[in-house]
Amino acid sequence: MNILIIGNSHTNVLKFGYDSFKDRIPNDFNIKISGVGNPELDKWRLVNSVIHPVEGLLSDGKPYPIKDYDLIIISAGYS
Repeated sequence: MNILIIGNSHTNVLKFGYDSFKDRIPNDFNIKISGVGNPELDKWRLVNSVIHPVEGLLSDGKPYPIKDYDLIIISAGYS
C-alpha cells in the first residue's frame, strides 16, 4: 500500500513519529510524508490528477501523481 501524507509544517510531527518506528512497518507499506510552510493548506493544488505545491514550497521538490497512492491523508495543525 502506498500512502501519501501532505499538509502544512505541522506534518513534520508525523514524519518524526514515522521515522521513530519505520523499521517496524511491513515492507508492503510505503509512506511518503511532505509538508509545506504555514499558515494555510492552500499551498497545495490538484492539477490534472497531480498534487503540486504552490510557489515551489514542497519539502522534497517534486509533485505527486494521485494514481501512485492508495491513500492520501491531508494533515494540518495550527497554533
